[in-house]
Amino acid sequence: MVTFSLSLVVVLAVGAGKAVTAPPPPVHITMVAAVATNESRPERGKVFYGSGCDAIRNAVAELPYNTYRHLVSWFHDLPYNVETPVKVNAQYTAYLTVLSKQADGRFRIKTRIGERVPGGREVNAVVATHVVVPGDQFKFCVKTNAGALIIVFTAREAK
Repeated sequence: MVTFSLSLVVVLAVGAGKAVTAPPPPVHITMVAAVATNESRPERGKVFYGSGCDAIRNAVAELPYNTYRHLVSWFHDLPYNVETPVKVNAQYTAYLTVLSKQADGRFRIKTRIGERVPGGREVNAVVATHVVVPGDQFKFCVKTNAGALIIVFTAREAK
């Protein structure tokens, strides 16, 4: 009985000496996905943004499309080092992993866009790691038969 009590005290003392650090706060990610096409329009040079696309105007300004139609918007607070799937449509899923926060406050975020191909298998259409200033946008453009799938993300510290 004395040996058991002594062992318990030693284990507690060793465990108590370790510093427990809280996980970093999550990162708030927003996503807006749209289909981009070129359509015949009476006003040349004018770009049409469908309802729900206002948040991506600046991010897509240099792209060669004149029509943007909203597909889906999504937002969530993501923990670090956990891959989070976000369904864009029946064919595409975005996977986000917040890797780290740099000393200067920027976030390292790994993003991959999975594409469902004939047969039901999923392949990576795009895989990239971005270093993002909080509040700035980063985007992906995946060419499709009809134009392009545009996915725009914004990252900031969760509140």
